[in-house]
Amino acid sequence: MSTPSDLGLSSATTFPYSVAVAVQNHLKDHGKDRQSFFVGNLDSVLDRLEEWRRELPFVQPFYAVKCNDNKTLLTLLSRAGTGFDCASKKEMQQILQLGVNPERIIFAAPRKAEDHINYAHEHGIDKIVVDSEDELRKLAEIVPSATIFLRLRADDPTSRVRLSEKFGSDLLEARGILQVAVDLSVKVTGICFHVGSAASDPGAYVRAIAMAREVYDYNETLSSKHPISIIDIGGGFTESNFRLVAPAVRSAADMYFGGETGIQWVAEPGRFIVSEAFYLVCRVLGTRKRLVEYVDGPNQNHYFHAELFVNDGIYQNFLNALVEGYIPTPVPLDPSGRPYGLPEREDKSYSYTVWGQTCCGADKIKSNCRLRCEMQAGDLLCFPSMGAYTHVTASGFNGFTARAMTVWTSSVRGREKLKEANRVGSWWNPLSHGESELLVRRG
Repeated sequence: MSTPSDLGLSSATTFPYSVAVAVQNHLKDHGKDRQSFFVGNLDSVLDRLEEWRRELPFVQPFYAVKCNDNKTLLTLLSRAGTGFDCASKKEMQQILQLGVNPERIIFAAPRKAEDHINYAHEHGIDKIVVDSEDELRKLAEIVPSATIFLRLRADDPTSRVRLSEKFGSDLLEARGILQVAVDLSVKVTGICFHVGSAASDPGAYVRAIAMAREVYDYNETLSSKHPISIIDIGGGFTESNFRLVAPAVRSAADMYFGGETGIQWVAEPGRFIVSEAFYLVCRVLGTRKRLVEYVDGPNQNHYFHAELFVNDGIYQNFLNALVEGYIPTPVPLDPSGRPYGLPEREDKSYSYTVWGQTCCGADKIKSNCRLRCEMQAGDLLCFPSMGAYTHVTASGFNGFTARAMTVWTSSVRGREKLKEANRVGSWWNPLSHGESELLVRRG
C-alpha cells in the first residue's frame, strides 16, 4: 500500500489520504477524460451524521435534497434512516425510487404547482409546507387531509444566503393563517422556519423557536385549535457553526417547549452533512500574465497579474461564486494528482484570478487565489468543501458537460458502518477508526 509520502502528501498538506488515493486512481483509469470530477468522502458524511446524533439527539434530520442529489449519497442517507426535505416532484421521485417510506418526506417548498401537490398526495406524501393564506387555500382545495406545516419568517442577517425576504409569515400573518385554516377545516400540525443558508448567529435559532412558541400559544386560544405536534427548525447548519448552534437549539427547545409532551423536533440540514464531504478536481487549461500599469506618485509603474483558466466554471459547479460570493482555496496538484508534487515550484506564494471555461465574461471563480506553486497548463486544482449547491445547479451552457462524475472513497471504518446500516436499516453505531484499507467506488 502507498504511504502518504508516496502520494506527495506532506505534514503541511490538509488533504485526506483516502481522497489523494481516489484522485490518483481516477486519473490513472481515466487519463484521457479531461472533465472535472468530484471525490466524495464517505467518512465525512458518517462523521456529520454521528455529530448530529450526539449534539441534537432529539431532532430528526430531514436531509435537504436540493443541496446535493448524488444518488449514492441519497442511498446512503436513506439507509441511515434520515428523512428528506423535497422541494419538487422530481426530488420526491428521486427519494421514492430508493424505497423510502413517504412518511419520511416533507414537501417543503412554500409555493408549489398543482401537479406537484397532486403527485405528493397520490404517493402518500402528506407533510406539506405553506406560508401564506393563498397557498393554504390552494392546498385545502386539492388535499384537504394534508399534514400542514406553517412556515414562519426567521432571519439571521449574517447568513450567507438570506431567505426571510422571500419566505415565511410574520406573527400577525401566522395568526391569520391559523384562523383561516380553522374556517377551511384543514389542520396545521407543524410549525417550521429557516433562518438562512449557512447561518452564523446561534441567536437566530433561539429567536425563531421563541416565535414558534408564540404561534403555538395563539393556537391554544382558538375555539378549534390545531393539533400542532411538530417543530421544524429548518437548515442553515454548517460544520463550523454547528457546535455553537446545537447548544443554543437545545437550550431554546427546553426553555420554550420543555413543559410540552408529545412535541416532535425535526430539521432540514443540507450543507452540514455534505459540504465537507466532496472535493472538486479541475484541470488547468492555460495561464496568462497581464501587464497592469499604475501611477505611484510621479512615477508610472507596472506589475504582472497572473490568471489561470480551468475546465469548470459558474455555469457548472461554481455558481456559489456568484450566489454566496465564496469559493474555498484549492490545493494545487501536479498532472498525476500528487499534492505539491512539484518541488521546483514549491514554497513560494502566487496570487491568481481563476476563470471558468465559458465565453461569458462573468465566469470568474475566484479572485486573489493564493497558491503555493506556480501553475502550468495540465496541472490540477482540488477544491475542498464542494458538496453543497454545486453540481445541482450545473447547466450545459456553451455545450460543456453539465454533470461531473463522482468517485467515492472510504476507509474500512466507513465500509463497516455502511454494512451496519444495511443490516439494521437505521443510524450507524460508532465503530473504531480503521484506516488500513480503502474502498473506492463510483456513483
